[in-house]
Amino acid sequence: MRDTVAIIGAGPAGSALACFLQERGYRCIVYSNLKTIDLMVGESLISAVIPHLQRLGIEDEVAQISELKLGAGFRHGDGTRVDFRFPDFGARRPGRAYNIPRPAFDNLLRDHARARGITFVDEQAKLEPGTDGEREVQLSDASLAQAGLTRATQPAWIVDASGRARSVSRLLDIPARRGGRNDAAYFAHFSGFEAPTAFQGQVLLTALDQGWSWQIPLRDCLSVGVVVDAGIARQLGSSPRERLEAAIESSPLLRVEGARRQYLTDVATYANYQLISERGFGPGWVAVGDALGFVDPMLSPGVFMALEAAATLDHMVFRRSRIETAQLQAYYDTMQDWHRAWTTLINYFYNGQLLGMAEQRNNMMREGSANLFGKLAEKMVSGALAGMTTGYKTRSALSQGILRHSCDHMLKDQEVIDARRIRPGVFVGQN
Repeated sequence: MRDTVAIIGAGPAGSALACFLQERGYRCIVYSNLKTIDLMVGESLISAVIPHLQRLGIEDEVAQISELKLGAGFRHGDGTRVDFRFPDFGARRPGRAYNIPRPAFDNLLRDHARARGITFVDEQAKLEPGTDGEREVQLSDASLAQAGLTRATQPAWIVDASGRARSVSRLLDIPARRGGRNDAAYFAHFSGFEAPTAFQGQVLLTALDQGWSWQIPLRDCLSVGVVVDAGIARQLGSSPRERLEAAIESSPLLRVEGARRQYLTDVATYANYQLISERGFGPGWVAVGDALGFVDPMLSPGVFMALEAAATLDHMVFRRSRIETAQLQAYYDTMQDWHRAWTTLINYFYNGQLLGMAEQRNNMMREGSANLFGKLAEKMVSGALAGMTTGYKTRSALSQGILRHSCDHMLKDQEVIDARRIRPGVFVGQN
């Protein structure tokens, strides 16, 4: 048996990491406060999650509770849209994903870890600064006792998988870098809300005058959410439901598609912003998943990033017989690169270039003005974009270069781009 590892948090990152480390002979103790939430963001997965689900041995179980997802779509309020299916990248990287009932998914993963014999302590872990000179943070005596441990048997490592609570970072007062947006999301589950999907499970993202919206088909309902600047949200109403209603009614598309909508749940709220800790590890501890950082949820990378961080930490750090600072730094640098790649890709939607390219392509096809070179270029750009949104090619230098070159040199009409830009501080109101 290798060292004992205490994992603070039993979300996707914490539960998956416990399974990965158990495979390497570590004894894992997972602290979970069993806090339940009826609605959670992260209801849609991307294709790059599939290899992680397969490694964990739970894809079939996930499929049983989920809606198969074959791609995504982006559209502007005037109806301009681009649809794409997830491409296959071989048998080990299939072009499918799932839209999931998020609490049930988290429970499934947690139950899977329990079934493998991993120890769970159903209490919130209490942390304190280290006192032995060897570790920067340690478990309190009460939390040690809950796991049958003592100060003499402190875990060799503490992994902060506490999500946005960022337990270790807050204890040690570690600052974080935030992204440029400060949005709020309001969402609920509906019946009677239509979604003009092009294929099964397609997630549809719509640019609104005041932000953007999502429509995620689940097995028995449609998840609909709007994301607006936090300051603008206060202009939409005094309650979450009033704000969601006002945003839906302000969009001609959503207003028509939701004309017969019936609420199946209360309206949930979520602070939608980007953040990454300026330090992700220290003597005796390391952060994973949202506790390390989180990106804008527009392209549904959240659950993937949690599982990818767990797999990366396992592969780059814990598989070693001796853990050294260089390995921890390499892990942190890799996750920073993931954050940069997703942020860059998402910004193509926010700054109007993605929908601008879609409109330019549609115009060329409608007018028959696309020559052979133009058609080949369009195919290459569409392929790069589809590959990047799956998670398989998000960090690919070639795909990033194709998209960057296309946006810099193929888009000629700045007015089209400006018209498609999502401005964080503008609310036009009902049309």
